[in-house]
Amino acid sequence: MRLKKKNRVGADNIRPEDIDLSRTGEIVKEAIENIPIKYENVKLDSFVIMPNHIHIIIFIENPGSGRMISAPTRSVVIGQMKRYASKTAGFGIWQKSFYDHIIRNYRDYEEKQNYILSNPGKWVEDEYYSQ
Repeated sequence: MRLKKKNRVGADNIRPEDIDLSRTGEIVKEAIENIPIKYENVKLDSFVIMPNHIHIIIFIENPGSGRMISAPTRSVVIGQMKRYASKTAGFGIWQKSFYDHIIRNYRDYEEKQNYILSNPGKWVEDEYYSQ
């Protein structure tokens, strides 16, 4: 499914305004930004790196030239991103699984996008928040 977005170019990296990324956060950012480089048919829509979790919207597009020999799945794409970040950091930084959701329509996309956009503003409400 291709969702039309008005006036959007490239991926949005949404950050809490007063929080700088740690070294590990910078590594995670690099790993996320490498997704469309590693997989040409995967488009990075938006993401946010929070101090204890991330949110990413990706689109896996059909290349239009027929069946792909090795189509990446969500699990493959996210697994590769997590492995790259952990290897670069020099230690494991992820939980074993992840929560995913298939966006089925534009309304669903808007809900998920709004959640990501508002997530940094809710950081102080997170159970792991500390100053």
